[in-house]
Amino acid sequence: MDHGAAYPYRLDPLAPTFGNRRSQAIAAAVCGAVALALWLRGPWTLSDADTIALEVILPGALAFVLAFAPSPATLANRIAKDLVVVWTALAVFAGDGIVLMLVAVPAVLALAVALARTRVAGSWWGAPP
Repeated sequence: MDHGAAYPYRLDPLAPTFGNRRSQAIAAAVCGAVALALWLRGPWTLSDADTIALEVILPGALAFVLAFAPSPATLANRIAKDLVVVWTALAVFAGDGIVLMLVAVPAVLALAVALARTRVAGSWWGAPP
């Protein structure tokens, strides 16, 4: 299937962006956030294992994986990807409020669209790698 030149998405296979400096920096920040959240919750008991796994480890692992997701073709989507990764990384500190953070994801996506219209967005996110 041939998509015209106006089609914004590449037809390349999806591959992780392990070599991208921004992805590496965001992934390192995610690891730091998880380590800090684990330290703040200490000392642990065996009964805390489920809570820690669900509220810290799983959101942290999701944010780490998303940090290396392929960069989207459009500016608003690149901004949304980074904001969702940071939002997910912040969820490790939310505790039971993580449900409210999930409900607020549409607001984060709306923020990405609003940021895409600013001059800062072009200089910060620029063209896709």
